Amino acid sequence: MGVVHGEEIAPLINGIEKIVFSTTLSEPLSWSNARLATQGLGSTVAGLKRQPGGDIVIVGGAAFARAAVRERLVDEYHLVVHPVAIGDGLAPFGADTRLRLVGHRAYPSGVLRLTYQ
Repeated sequence: MGVVHGEEIAPLINGIEKIVFSTTLSEPLSWSNARLATQGLGSTVAGLKRQPGGDIVIVGGAAFARAAVRERLVDEYHLVVHPVAIGDGLAPFGADTRLRLVGHRAYPSGVLRLTYQ
């Protein structure tokens, strides 16, 4: 599987409905198919689950993820590991470095080792 670049995934993201939770935004969003949530996280997701459609994906930082877990909204976890250094989130290999996954190993503890070249 190749690397997914921004220009490949942007049309997919722009085409789907997005609900934005914010404590600072108050104006309508200009992002395609995006709207501000008018209720809390739990109420909003519960309403979405009652509607026909596919999966609901929650994307956000650690505090947002914790809130979703606390509300028992998560049925399945997909963890995406990016080779960046903790802190400023800078790629330790440089922005132009293309890495290729050449191996992986899952341990009983849930730890996953990924090997890139």
